[in-house]
Amino acid sequence: MRLLLVACATTTARALSTSSSVRLDKFLNDASVAASRAACSQLVKQGRVAVDGVVAKRAAAKVPADARVTVDDVLVEPLPLLWVYHKPIGVHSTLSDDRGRPDLAAVAPRKAHPVGRLDADTSGLLLFSSDGAL
Repeated sequence: MRLLLVACATTTARALSTSSSVRLDKFLNDASVAASRAACSQLVKQGRVAVDGVVAKRAAAKVPADARVTVDDVLVEPLPLLWVYHKPIGVHSTLSDDRGRPDLAAVAPRKAHPVGRLDADTSGLLLFSSDGAL
């Protein structure tokens, strides 16, 4: 079985899920701060964007995964990522099973949470999200 990433911000998702970094203008655009990367670059040039409390000078600067990015002192959070998985019969909708039964640990993306659950004796669509509150 394969997982399908269904978020629009796939480049940012890939970079941030591997604890890497991504360009600041790309991060801002993927978070829907402005309509285009050029508009995001303008925000940086105007001095309205800060990374970890320091005003950003370059839109092409790399942003680490754990950086705190703000625009006009408002925190920018990346869009939550969603993965779709077709759960087969016999797999339990949990990330770990203390009884040794088949579970979702083998297919779950790193730092992803299952959204909802399906009984072990059913198959069907199951979502994973990078947002634990979802």
